[in-house]
Amino acid sequence: MTTSFADPASRLGNHPSPAPSPRGRRTAAAVLDAHRCGLDPEQIAQRCRVSRRTVERHLRGLGLTSPRETLVIDGPTHRLIEDLLDDGAPYTEIADTVGIPASAIAVRYPLRGWKQDQTAQFRRWLQLNESARELLHWKWS
Repeated sequence: MTTSFADPASRLGNHPSPAPSPRGRRTAAAVLDAHRCGLDPEQIAQRCRVSRRTVERHLRGLGLTSPRETLVIDGPTHRLIEDLLDDGAPYTEIADTVGIPASAIAVRYPLRGWKQDQTAQFRRWLQLNESARELLHWKWS
């Protein structure tokens, strides 16, 4: 049997990484919830009883690696955001309501706001429905 050392994959094997364990999924969910509450990685590690490195790894895996020290969402604001998202409000509307950038809301509450096609569909509906525009006090610039 001949092994080619020119290809590093032949030496290391091409094994897929294992699926996360149920405990790992629970930890990731707990880390995300604590992150949404505005805790820093050290506080999250203490709350979840894991290392800071584990918290950073989970946050990086979720795409949440940017510094968050400047923006903390308190409990009442968090509940308001959750309620608005449950009602189907887009990120931009929530951002205007609570005074937090829409991008920050999108990072902390991924996959909860309207998609681009839903926003476009709503805008088309508003353009066609003048009474709805008046009801919502929609301002066109």
